[in-house]
Amino acid sequence: MKKKILALILAAAMVFTLCACEVSSEHTATTTVTTSKTDADGNTTTQTVTNEIGITADQDGIHTKNETTNDVTQAADETEEVEDAG
Repeated sequence: MKKKILALILAAAMVFTLCACEVSSEHTATTTVTTSKTDADGNTTTQTVTNEIGITADQDGIHTKNETTNDVTQAADETEEVEDAG
């Protein structure tokens, strides 16, 4: 009887060892918001904010990521007013 129990425990340990392959799971979500505003002088400011949130679970534990980028560009109005010479 003890040999059967020992054999079952050994078999279970072998199955556990064979099935303990590396498993990981990764999930990410990205949000991007762009706003643009033009002032009275025709100068345009554009702002883009991107946020990426991620979570990864593997054999080393649970890892999180939260990255935000903020890009701002400004462009002046490049049109020129020309007076009529006539």
